[in-house]
Amino acid sequence: MSNPLFYGAVVALDRNAHAGLRLKVEGPRFGFARGAHLVPALAEEFETASADLPIAFLPGTKRPSPVFVAGLTPGRSLMVTEEGAWRGRYVPAYLRRYPFIIGETAGEGDATQALLCIDDSFAGLHEKGGAALFAEDGQPSQATQEALALSEGYRRGALQTDAFCDRLQELNLLNSVTLDIKRADGSSSSVHGLLTIDRAAFDALPDEVFLSLRKAGYLAPIYAHFHSLGALEQLSARLGVEAA
Repeated sequence: MSNPLFYGAVVALDRNAHAGLRLKVEGPRFGFARGAHLVPALAEEFETASADLPIAFLPGTKRPSPVFVAGLTPGRSLMVTEEGAWRGRYVPAYLRRYPFIIGETAGEGDATQALLCIDDSFAGLHEKGGAALFAEDGQPSQATQEALALSEGYRRGALQTDAFCDRLQELNLLNSVTLDIKRADGSSSSVHGLLTIDRAAFDALPDEVFLSLRKAGYLAPIYAHFHSLGALEQLSARLGVEAA
């Protein structure tokens, strides 16, 4: 199985194997995302991020998945500076939890057990300097406990997002689109292969379906998605600044 986006070598965090390691992050820390024009998103993030980041969906084998549009061409983020700083006010949770992630291992019977994992190839892992991953007694350090809480929260949010996307797909609300961006100098860029919620189809939903979306808590992320598409102009402006 391939590693998730940005992760080079995901391994379970182990008190023996990682006992002497420390997490050291100096200065801007998001340089690893400089080459990503799309960043995974959670439905619970839509409202907070919508003023900063356009939100769209990627087609998937099981279901579509939401993404923040961070650039207008593959391999180039307009939200990460050359120094690795994030330009926006809201930093996606997917980036904030790196280099940690929740993994699963086989338990008894068909059960699985969740465990905290780390990208073993992360350049910020050192034997000297930075925050220890484990205390002297072998227990998780404060930094590791905070990473666990963030990673577990992300995992819960991902499951809720899957349910949200399943519902959008069930209602046939997603349409394939091309996002066209016009710059001040008259040139243009297009982002292909994405999906957005069809506003006309959403507005035409029967009252009982609309009510079911409200009860499920899905109206807020839907409206935030619509609002977020206005942030495409901000990305276009950033591209103009970089080209100057």
